[in-house]
Amino acid sequence: MAEGVPGRTAAELAAATGRAVEWRATARSGADAARVAGPLLAAAAEEAGTSWRPDLVLVVVGVNDVTRMTSGRAFARTAAAIAAGARAHWPGAAVLFSAVPPLDLFPALPWPLRPLLGLRSRHLDARLRAVAARVPGAGHAAFPRAALSGAGVFAADGFHPGAEGYRRWAVHLAARLRNSLDTSGRATDSVTRPL
Repeated sequence: MAEGVPGRTAAELAAATGRAVEWRATARSGADAARVAGPLLAAAAEEAGTSWRPDLVLVVVGVNDVTRMTSGRAFARTAAAIAAGARAHWPGAAVLFSAVPPLDLFPALPWPLRPLLGLRSRHLDARLRAVAARVPGAGHAAFPRAALSGAGVFAADGFHPGAEGYRRWAVHLAARLRNSLDTSGRATDSVTRPL
């Protein structure tokens, strides 16, 4: 996790703000948005208890929904449940959804599956953007295609980002998260919580 999206984003956010960043991650390999909205969100809240109050909640979902062909309507409904659940558990926290990664850039996917899944990822991401726009306190970070373009950005499996891909993605997310920070002096330390 320290070298993936959660840890890299926290490190980039700390470097960008000059503030200490405490982060926690709740994730499961293969989890789709429905699993995040249900057991993973509940587990994150239970683990955090009542004393931990994050400033930011970063949600990264979508790839497994693309590959499982989750309908756009079901994905949007579940994303709204994630945002509402996060806001209910941590009322003062900003919720930021990372865009659904563009699967048409994943080298492991063969032709013609790659462009089809790319279209599907853009469709689900449009639904995610719409959810973030209508939920108070939520936002959406568009995916920088350049983060996954070029040599050396994917792991050997061609399906997951490598160290450089995660670093580029994290730089982008940290910039977007920095814009979400509460500058009213609510907390001296920022906390990100990727789910």
